[in-house]
Amino acid sequence: MQLLRGRRWIVLVVVLVVIAGIGVVTFLQRGRLVSPRKEANVPQKPEAPPDLAKLRDAFTAGVEAMAHDDGAEAVKRFSSFTFGNRAVEEYRLYYLANAYQLTGDSERARVTLAALWRRDPQLIYAHDAAFNLANLYTALGDRDHAADVYATLARRAGEPAVAASARWATTVARVQTGDVSGAFFAARNILIESPRAPEAANAVAFVHAITGTTDNDPLPLTPSERVTRGVAFLAAGDPQNALDELNLVAPSAPASLHLQVELQRGLALSQLRRYEDSNKILEPLTSVYFKYSIPALRCAARNYAILSASIDPNVNKVIKEKKQVGTTKVRVGKGKAKKTVTKPKFQTVSKTVKLVDLAKKKKKDEYDRLASERLKDLLSLPIDDDVRFETLNALADRAIAKNQIDYLQQVVPQIVKLDTFADPALQYLWDRAWAAYTRSDLAGARTQFRFIADTYTQANVRRQSEYWYARTVERLGGKAEAAAIYQKLANGPYVDLYARHSIARGAKRVDIKSNPLEKQGADWREIAEKQMPRELELAYELTALSSMRDALLETRKNTNRSNTRFAEALMADYYNSTSDEQLMYRSLKRAWPQLATVDQDTVPAYFLRMYYPLRYGDDIEKYSKKNGVDPNVVRGLILQESYYNPEAKSGVGATGLMQLMPATAAEHARHLHVPFATSRLENPTVNVELGTYHLRMLMNLFGGNVDLAVASYNAGQGNVMKWRRAAPHKPMDEFLESIPFPETRNYVKRVRMLQSSYARINGEGTT
Repeated sequence: MQLLRGRRWIVLVVVLVVIAGIGVVTFLQRGRLVSPRKEANVPQKPEAPPDLAKLRDAFTAGVEAMAHDDGAEAVKRFSSFTFGNRAVEEYRLYYLANAYQLTGDSERARVTLAALWRRDPQLIYAHDAAFNLANLYTALGDRDHAADVYATLARRAGEPAVAASARWATTVARVQTGDVSGAFFAARNILIESPRAPEAANAVAFVHAITGTTDNDPLPLTPSERVTRGVAFLAAGDPQNALDELNLVAPSAPASLHLQVELQRGLALSQLRRYEDSNKILEPLTSVYFKYSIPALRCAARNYAILSASIDPNVNKVIKEKKQVGTTKVRVGKGKAKKTVTKPKFQTVSKTVKLVDLAKKKKKDEYDRLASERLKDLLSLPIDDDVRFETLNALADRAIAKNQIDYLQQVVPQIVKLDTFADPALQYLWDRAWAAYTRSDLAGARTQFRFIADTYTQANVRRQSEYWYARTVERLGGKAEAAAIYQKLANGPYVDLYARHSIARGAKRVDIKSNPLEKQGADWREIAEKQMPRELELAYELTALSSMRDALLETRKNTNRSNTRFAEALMADYYNSTSDEQLMYRSLKRAWPQLATVDQDTVPAYFLRMYYPLRYGDDIEKYSKKNGVDPNVVRGLILQESYYNPEAKSGVGATGLMQLMPATAAEHARHLHVPFATSRLENPTVNVELGTYHLRMLMNLFGGNVDLAVASYNAGQGNVMKWRRAAPHKPMDEFLESIPFPETRNYVKRVRMLQSSYARINGEGTT
């Protein structure tokens, strides 16, 4: 019997071990215990012209050798080729010179830097190259050439601090060569051009020593030089010293300098926040030569706006008044006629009332009127595009504040003409149009939707307003006109939300199956070679060579309003190389606003591939099919939610590709009998399985309606159910456009557009 019991225990142990082993094997087979399977996101190499692509490896090897202080290898690499007339030749020469120095070959380093300096280099290290070259000349005992390099750098340098440092080095070098006159000239220029630089104190002492003057004596400067010195103080953020300098020269300034002195005095007073005094000087200048009237008008308008904003005409006044606070019983009458009556009980209370100080309001309104007038005066002058853009936007803001719709509609097209993808006052105008539509002011809505559609160029804005214009016209009885617009919207190259709405209203669609990644046409290399702004050529060529650190520095240094789109394209390449998806997508949209719109086929395929990742395809297809959802909707959700980053985590804890909340994911995992831990949401397979199940659940909740399911994915099913219950009979297009959360409204539109994009990319057509 004991032997039998022992055998039973042995059998039981064996069975338990086998069961446990099967469980572990099953667990491992399901991929539940392995670390997250993150598909490698290897950034594509930047597109490069053939000549740069051919030299990319050699250049990269040279840069890497420099990073390891291997001068000999760097010399070997950088001396094995040349970029010819390309801007990036400056970098080859710069690095080659540094490599020679690492090997101790100062002679070749000096010759190479001299060749670079003769090119008038624009690279970000130009100042370093100049100081290095001058030091090599000095070490050789050739102080004349060193002084010449310093003096040239001072002329070329745009930064006052660099110019001051170069001029002081020139002063020292000229003294060492016996050229006292040249030294004196360089020192005086520090006092004139860079009076706030650290070298200015030494320059003052040197000038006093040469001229035999003391600190109590005025600097030996001409009136013109004093004006330049005042302007330099102003540029350095020292308006008080600027004003003092200008006040010194004002009484004796020749007629040719009078307007310049007055303008700079007005600007200095504005910086000192003496706005009234500033405008007293600037107002007479607003009708003189353009070179003075334009800056005077800009500053005066700004002064008036600040003065207006500083006045609050509303005042609080405390008044006292009697207020009934209840009742009281009192005895009245005499003798037998005496009786108790109820009388109201009063109490004196203090009350604060808001009043308008009419004098203050009048002054505020006057300043506001003058600010607007000066801005309009400025528009009538031959100002550059940057100033015009700034002025028009300021006037648009004022028109919105005053609800001046007619004037706003004059200004907005002018802004869009300057910047094709600008959207000034768009939200304000859209809100007005939509409000008119919802209150059945169809005539007003029709006019406003038409203005938006005809004015703004962004495809999403244009199609949205076109669709609602058609809906308005249809409600007014213009069925033929509306049908033509629906057909036009349905025929777009992608099925965005408005194409779907149009099809639902009877428009027919022909499927488009061409892959936008395989389209023929100008690629990024051709565009960049022909259109890249000159100041960004270095950044582009460095990007093409995969020298991303230097490309980043060059891009940041040279970005301005007019070249923003090219600069952002280069920044997208940089962020792609560092796998920073969020910043990459931000730059891509700034560079190519057509992305994620029906116009995106005009974007080079290189950037389309960057924008639309194709990772985790097996998991997406498998679990989308299992849960009966469109895999391209899932791809769109993933792109919108996490940019295909499996480790993405939101501020509220949503995790992974499909940004699932841990509590929701845990509930789904229990239902699916999937072992779960919050950290496992970073496993793409687990995340996609649970995410597609969640999407299916939402679709079931809303009767298979994808749009409502997608809205719930963003805003929460409770919110969407509440909104739908409040408007159960509202047409679906109106309901989606009326979603209270702007983020959710845009989310649905964007996911639908991304769905259609992935459908074409995957060769599935767009219907």
